Amino acid sequence: MQATLDAAESGETPNSQYMEVTWQSYWNDSLLSLSIRVLGWTSDLIDYAVYHYDFETGQRPDNLELLDRFHVDEGDFIAALRRGAARQFDSHYAPWGTGGLSPEDENYGGISIT
Repeated sequence: MQATLDAAESGETPNSQYMEVTWQSYWNDSLLSLSIRVLGWTSDLIDYAVYHYDFETGQRPDNLELLDRFHVDEGDFIAALRRGAARQFDSHYAPWGTGGLSPEDENYGGISIT
């Protein structure tokens, strides 16, 4: 990353593995959340990073501090995260509509992460 910044500053063409870097910012009182999306040149590498900074305290809160700040139970959050990941996985890889399989089935083999 530093080499890319140095090249851009000196007027040279930057040599970067990234085709596109976009960001969105969100405010909640004194808390700034910055979500960064990075797209690689092959278009199949997408990476996300999220950073938080509380301007009132001058600190970067971690995930557990954020859950506490917004009164979210860690267990409930993890369960919801797992359900969302399973739905996303299943929407791409589960063979619904074949052999009588459906998302409501309790056991449909080793294809699900639920």
